[in-house]
Amino acid sequence: MIFHEEERSTTVVLTTYAMAHPHARLLIEFGEQESYIGAFDTTYESDNSGELDIEMEDPRYDEFRQVSYGVLEIIQDGPRRFRDVRSTPQKDWLTIDYRDFPTRVVDVDRGVVVYPVDASGQAGESESPASA
Repeated sequence: MIFHEEERSTTVVLTTYAMAHPHARLLIEFGEQESYIGAFDTTYESDNSGELDIEMEDPRYDEFRQVSYGVLEIIQDGPRRFRDVRSTPQKDWLTIDYRDFPTRVVDVDRGVVVYPVDASGQAGESESPASA
């Protein structure tokens, strides 16, 4: 389900790519401040009720799609990564939604720019894997 039109060009793009390439290693960049190599884990519907301690009737209530990645490598660490301390071994995760989306996502093995998409709505041009 799509909750926001922005999701068509953000989380839907990542999910569609993950379904076509389930084992892809992606460089996920949030500007120059934060970046990771990650592998798709799952996608699910979520909301902000827990973040704001609000009920569904509150006008600030929001539902959205999230995409979760297991972090394989930390390039530039930042606040978006979280560690599951209950798992053994402990594992790092990155959860993405339309509200705080990466500036660029690249398949590091195929050299494909997954996001941003081009004007036709397709994943962008290939680049050499070395430049990713």
